[in-house]
Amino acid sequence: MNEKSNRFKYFLLIFCIVIIPYILIIGNFRLILYGTGYYQEQFVKNGVYIETPNADSLLDNLLGFLKSKNELGPEYNDRESSHMNDVRFLMTALLLLFYTFVILLIGAIYLLINKYKLSLTKIMWILASGSIFTILIIIAFYVFQDNFVAIFDSFHLIFFKGSTWVFSSEDTLIKLFPLEFFYDISYKIFYNSLVSALSLFGICIAINMYYNYYLERNTTKQ
Repeated sequence: MNEKSNRFKYFLLIFCIVIIPYILIIGNFRLILYGTGYYQEQFVKNGVYIETPNADSLLDNLLGFLKSKNELGPEYNDRESSHMNDVRFLMTALLLLFYTFVILLIGAIYLLINKYKLSLTKIMWILASGSIFTILIIIAFYVFQDNFVAIFDSFHLIFFKGSTWVFSSEDTLIKLFPLEFFYDISYKIFYNSLVSALSLFGICIAINMYYNYYLERNTTKQ
């Protein structure tokens, strides 16, 4: 194997490890994003139904907008509509990158197995390393969760123009989604991602243990 090919192999190894956290976290975000159940739990918890009894219909309209199935209803003002257009664009980009990374991960593993002849054990260690990287990222989130407001503001300053994401307490978006909602949904996404990462790690270890046991057993028989 020449030096250039060897460098590309290590690039693939690192690439796989680095994109696994994104796949796990955004994958769990995708599972929550379009389902109404979690939102309704939060509406009850945050007392949204008291002030906004038609919250469910407003939510259906909003989720339909994010899926590009309909326009926002008149309950959302021009500032909110402009912001939600930006949100929809960002969500579309995040999910497009998610699907792209899934395809690239499969392709990279295929190359590592077929071109570079990596064993199943090494592939499992790559996936396990990606899950460990994910766990470290989630631990960092929990360490800095006391600074959630600062992180929340920084996120919006990076991805949205000026103060287009700042609303009054009378705006529909604030009535539906107070700051507590974003804290709770972030916590849930990272918690679910942690479970996914631990599950992936456990599966990889179990496969390696079984594979090594199978090889050792066959070697002993011979």
